[in-house]
Amino acid sequence: MSFISFSIEVLALLASLLTASIATAAFIYTKKEYRLHMEKEQAQALSKFNERYSSDKNIEIVVKYLIGEREGAEVVIPTTYQLELFLRFFEELEYAISQKMLDEKHTFDMFSYYALTAFDSEELFLEDLDETCWNRFLAFIERMKRIELENQHLQ
Repeated sequence: MSFISFSIEVLALLASLLTASIATAAFIYTKKEYRLHMEKEQAQALSKFNERYSSDKNIEIVVKYLIGEREGAEVVIPTTYQLELFLRFFEELEYAISQKMLDEKHTFDMFSYYALTAFDSEELFLEDLDETCWNRFLAFIERMKRIELENQHLQ
């Protein structure tokens, strides 16, 4: 083997290593940028859900009912339609979580309280929900209860 062919092989090896290093750095950078992009998208989606949650009159009626029930105040019982819209909101949250549009822990922090309170309310009879019709709501409740247990274990 001549010195020239050995030098060419070393240069080829160095070029391969440099190419692999650049590709690895580009992959790491792209993954970091993608993660930042997804976090921004999730924050925007969470904000939109929060705006809707805060402005929807049907959700407001159910929440006022739950607050009044807890405080023992006179309350207006929500209609079946209002309750269905309230439940549907949480089904949409569950769908967004399952599609990675929302982070489940951020969703727990912002939306779990009234979903769990409603589910535990004896007056609303949510424990008797038809699993076929309300499977996403029930999945949301299961997910929120799991996170709640995880949080309790951390304390």
